[in-house]
Amino acid sequence: MTEKQKRKIKENSLLNSFDHAARGVLFCVRNERNFRIHLVAGFLVLFGSMFLDLSLVEFYVLLLVITGVLTAEMVNTALEKMVDLATPEYSRLAKEVKNIGAACVLMTVVVALFVGYLMLGAHIPSRTEMAVYAIKTSPWYLSVIALLATYGLIFYVKMRMRAKSLFRGGMPSGHAALSFGILTAIFFITKSPMVTALVLPMSILVTQSRIKRGIHSWSEVFYGALLGVFIATLVFQVFRFP
Repeated sequence: MTEKQKRKIKENSLLNSFDHAARGVLFCVRNERNFRIHLVAGFLVLFGSMFLDLSLVEFYVLLLVITGVLTAEMVNTALEKMVDLATPEYSRLAKEVKNIGAACVLMTVVVALFVGYLMLGAHIPSRTEMAVYAIKTSPWYLSVIALLATYGLIFYVKMRMRAKSLFRGGMPSGHAALSFGILTAIFFITKSPMVTALVLPMSILVTQSRIKRGIHSWSEVFYGALLGVFIATLVFQVFRFP
C-alpha cells in the first residue's frame, strides 16, 4: 500500500468519525425531548446575549456551560441506551444507574443557571437603546450566528436529500458555504472592498480544491457559496449592522 493510499484511508476514517458524531447529535435532536429543550434554551440564551454588552471571555464561558449541559444530556442518553441493552427487564440496579446519569445532567443545569444568572444579570441594560447599541458594536456575534446558521441549514438540506455523509460531498458544499459566508461577513464588518478582494482568492481556492479532488461538483459548490453569501447577508441586514 502506497503512502497516498494510506493518507486517503486515514482521511476517510477521520471524516467518518465526524460523520458518526454528527449523526449522534441528530439522534438526540430527533428522539430526546430533554435534549431539544436544552438546545433551544441554549440558543435563546446566546441570542439574548447579543443584546447585552458581554466581553469575549464572558461569551466563551457562557458557550462553555451551555455545551456542558448538552454534553451531559448526550452522555446520559448513551448511558440509558447501554443500560436498556444490557438489562431489557426491570432491574433496581439499572434504575439507580439511570438516576445517577439524570443527576449528572441536573447538576450541570443548576451550575449553568447559576453562571448565567450571575453573568447575564450584571449586563441587563436599563434601556432598549443600550441593547441595540450593544448589538451594533459586537460584529463578532453576528459572524458566529451567520456561520452557525449556515451550517445548520446545510445539515438540514443534506438530511432532506439523504446525503451519505454530512461532512463529505453532497448538495450543497459546506466548505464553499463557510468560505463565502466568512467572505461576506468580512465585507460587512470592514466595509472595505480592498480587504474583501484580498480574501476572495482564498474562498475561491477552497471551493476549487473541493472540485479538483472530486468531492463536489460545480453545481454543489455554486449553491453552497450562494447559500453562505445569502445567510451572512441576511443576518447582517436583519440586525442592520452599520
